Amino acid sequence: MVISCSRGSGGSNSTYSWAAGTSMAAPAVSAVAALVKQRFPWISVGALKTHLARTADDEGKKGNDPYYGKGFVNAFRAVTE
Repeated sequence: MVISCSRGSGGSNSTYSWAAGTSMAAPAVSAVAALVKQRFPWISVGALKTHLARTADDEGKKGNDPYYGKGFVNAFRAVTE
């Protein structure tokens, strides 16, 4: 779960709420992918995907699971390993 902007009710145009899913994961993974690409400019797309999965934090059940997928992206590990 991450805190995200959302439409408010009544007189409020915007507020914040908790959200989850690919809409919340995609911006985080994209940002880390950009950091990795800057650190390792020669990395291929396939190697980048493998690197992100390898350096992710395994959450929930060990390995791939329906809730956490392949893990939670770890920006520090992705750019230092």
